[in-house]
Amino acid sequence: MNESQSSPSPTPIIQPIILDTNIIQYSANKAMKIEILEYFMDLWQRKFILKISDITMFEIFSGSTVKQEEEIFKTLQLFPKYQVTNIVLLVAARISTLYGIEKLPNGEKKIANENISVPDKIIAATAIITNSLVMTADINHFPPPFLIGVENKLIFYQKKRKQCLEHIMLLQPNYPFILQRFNNRP
Repeated sequence: MNESQSSPSPTPIIQPIILDTNIIQYSANKAMKIEILEYFMDLWQRKFILKISDITMFEIFSGSTVKQEEEIFKTLQLFPKYQVTNIVLLVAARISTLYGIEKLPNGEKKIANENISVPDKIIAATAIITNSLVMTADINHFPPPFLIGVENKLIFYQKKRKQCLEHIMLLQPNYPFILQRFNNRP
């Protein structure tokens, strides 16, 4: 290569983040919208890409009015989507099994598997398959040690003249733990 030619600059690494349905709902909440969108902008500047799962469409449209559907649809169009494929469903079923058999040292159930929705298990499975992070305001639906926190964001907002706080987390699949538990399941 001669001196007048330069090598191409490396493509920046882009880390996908799957938005839990509650994050989409908060981004449409007038009281929280500005802080959530500022956080989205910060993540975009740090080379993250925000995505949703197809299952989010089911969750968020359930029980919506026609007017709400129109507004939600506009919001959802902003995000690329992960499809719910057969492999996603298989991994979600396996994650559900692992959640159900995880125990504390004293033998008590560690995870209330029945309290974790199928859509959240599908989002967790999608994150595992795609090496994505999950953004949620409900860590109980993405339980450690299967997913571990890598970033926290506190969202302050006003509700009926009262200061409120929402804790948002970025979670990463704990691949060594998941693989170990999967390989040792009954």
